[in-house]
Amino acid sequence: GRRFLMIQNNDAAANVYLNLAGAAAVVGDFKLRPGASLTLDVVTPDGAIYCIADVATAANAVAICEG
Repeated sequence: GRRFLMIQNNDAAANVYLNLAGAAAVVGDFKLRPGASLTLDVVTPDGAIYCIADVATAANAVAICEG
């Protein structure tokens, strides 16, 4: 299992929406605003993580995992 997870939205304008439960992400899921990040270091999901941006030209979200 993962012991650490950090996801960062590197886009300057787009929001990135995350689904940590292994299903396709949709607008309305957990939102990372431009430049924001999410760090999970106590309880981390073991399954697939999906993300989607609210614009077609958004930069990639960056995920760093340990485990």
